[in-house]
Amino acid sequence: MSKRVFNLTIVAGLILFFAGSSFSQENTEGNPQTEETQTVLEVPPVSLDILEAREDIASPGKEAEPKTEPVKVEEDLEWVWGDVVSVDAEKGQLSVKYLDYETDTEKEIAFYIDEKTVFENAQNLGEIRPQDSASVDYAITNEGKNAARLISVEKNISETPESTPAP
Repeated sequence: MSKRVFNLTIVAGLILFFAGSSFSQENTEGNPQTEETQTVLEVPPVSLDILEAREDIASPGKEAEPKTEPVKVEEDLEWVWGDVVSVDAEKGQLSVKYLDYETDTEKEIAFYIDEKTVFENAQNLGEIRPQDSASVDYAITNEGKNAARLISVEKNISETPESTPAP
């Protein structure tokens, strides 16, 4: 129905556009236009049968066929920053201790890693160590699990080889 109204609006707009241009022409004779010299524009009535014959417009009694385009669903992400407590690379799990700002208490949260997880400053879960600082963007699944989507790691300075003094 809305496409039909849209098409009728376009047709009416074009008619008014071209009708307006015929009235705005200059009178080259210098005489004011009289009824005899005015251009009359007759527009035939528009039939809705033309619009119903088109396949891409639904008729009043017919439903438009749904388009089968893939729909990308964005996840609502949560964020936490804290210290890594434990890493289980075999199970694909990571636990982080963080400060809950609403209750002003330290809490621990567990994440599971899947194929959608992206790592920054680490190639995989095996490179993350306890006491590293981590920022984790995660989504809460329908099952109530915390699925890590982005894990950004800051290595603990005392454990990095660069910070060890030379003998």
